[in-house]
Amino acid sequence: MTTPPGDEAARRRALCAVVDRVALRARARELVLVDGRSGAGKSSLADDLRDLLDATGRAVALVRMDDVYPGWTGLAAAASEVSTRLVRPFLSTGVGCHGTWDWQQSTPGSPRTTPPGADLLLLEGCGSSSHVRDLDPVVVWLEAPEATRLQRAIDRDGPEYARWARVWSAQEDAVLRGPLPGDLVLQT
Repeated sequence: MTTPPGDEAARRRALCAVVDRVALRARARELVLVDGRSGAGKSSLADDLRDLLDATGRAVALVRMDDVYPGWTGLAAAASEVSTRLVRPFLSTGVGCHGTWDWQQSTPGSPRTTPPGADLLLLEGCGSSSHVRDLDPVVVWLEAPEATRLQRAIDRDGPEYARWARVWSAQEDAVLRGPLPGDLVLQT
C-alpha cells in the first residue's frame, strides 16, 4: 500500500492498516519497523503508531536508531547491532539489548534492554529493516523529496547535520540499496 503525500486521512488509514496487520498475525512477539532516509518523518510516525498499538493492549517497546548509532559514521554498525543484540534475542526470548550513544559527548552511553513484558518491538530509524528481513517483520517505509528531508533534518539537528549530511547520505545509500522495503510505503 502506498499513500499520497500530505493526505492525513490516508496516513491515518495506513497506520490503522499496520495495527490490523499486527492483530491478524497474532504472534506472541511482534516486530514492526519504521524505516526510510533521514528527515522522512519516521519519528513522528513511530510515535503515532506506538500510541495506536498501545491502545490495542500490546506492550510496545519503542527503540529509536538515533539512540543506537555510534556517531555520524555508525549507520551500518547500528543496523548490525540491533539485529544481533536486540531484534533476534527479543523475538526468541522476549528480552533484547542495545548500546546507546551520547551525541553531546561523542561517546558510548549506557546499554539498554527491552522493558519486561514487552511483546511488540517497534524499531524506528534509518537502516532498521536492513538486517532483519528474514524475520518477516511488518515494515513501514517513509519517503519524502530530498530537499524536504534535508530541511527537516537540519531543522531537527541544526548545523551539525548540515556538516555531516553527505557522509550520512552515503551510508544510507550503502545500507538501503536494493528495492524499497515495506508492507506500507508512506509519502510524507
